[in-house]
Order: sequence, then structure tokens, then C-alpha cells
Amino acid sequence: MNAEFIPIGKIIKTHGLKGDVKVQILSDIPNRLKNISSIHLLKDGKTKKLTISYCQLSEHRAIIKFGDINSISCAEKIIGSMLCIKEEELLSLPKNRFYIHNLIGLNVYDKSGNSIGKLKEVWKLPANDVFVVEANNRETLFPAVKEAIKNISPQRGEIIVDENFGVT
Repeated sequence: MNAEFIPIGKIIKTHGLKGDVKVQILSDIPNRLKNISSIHLLKDGKTKKLTISYCQLSEHRAIIKFGDINSISCAEKIIGSMLCIKEEELLSLPKNRFYIHNLIGLNVYDKSGNSIGKLKEVWKLPANDVFVVEANNRETLFPAVKEAIKNISPQRGEIIVDENFGVT
């Protein structure tokens, strides 16, 4: 993934015959798609700026019409592409809230300071997010709830967890 671009959606399939696409929203702020006029399409390591003609939101999905995509055959070519914004376009977050891309790769320690591994990814699930921590080709899962995640400090490059909540 290009570090300059932050994914906020993924094109999952076409919608209709005129080039509309269905998008899985990857952002906690889905309304941002209705409030921007263009977005960067990332496919195979290449980016292209597209104009958004309209966006219809529903739960964790959106139907989007791009100005340059006018047929189902054009829309089929961009299935699987990521919709991204530039890092400087990110909204400011409240205190103790973090963008996932700023957490990936942080060292994870238990409350005693023992290394558990590195944060590999974050699963966004209906009940709560789950932190996937990897060490020595082994994964440990931690629910992203205050009882399990004791401290997050991107500045220090670390996450402190309660090891009792970890599931391997």
C-alpha cells in the first residue's frame, strides 16, 4: 500500500448498467464520501484521481457513480480497487482515538513489559475491533476494548495489553 494514500473504501462489485459501483466502507466516518468531490483509485500500485458524481450511503456500503466511469464494462475493470484519500485529508480525531494505519506495526507488550509481538492488522467486527498481533509466525487476538487494551502510544511505538484477554 502506498503510504501517502489511506484507504477508506474498497470497490466490491458493479451496481446497475451505467457504471455505478458498490463500495465497502473502511472508514469510521462514512459520511466523508458524501462530502468530497474526488477520490484516488488505487489499483496494482497505481493511482488515478476520480470525480464523484454521486454517493448513496447505507450502513457499511455505498453506491458511487464516478464521472469517468459510464458503463458496466468500465466499472468491472475497477472491482477490487481501493478508494483512498491523501494523508493530509484525514480529519482530526478526538483524544485517545487513532487511525488504524498509524497503529499497524507497533510493538505490543503485556502489562509487565514482555514483548508479545507486532500489531499486524485490525479486524473491524460488529461487536468490537480485534487486534491481530504476530510473533514468530503465530497470531494472538485481542479484543479492542478498554479491558484488554491498556494503553496505545504511537509516539512511543507501543501498545500495552492485558495478556489474559489474548486468544491464540
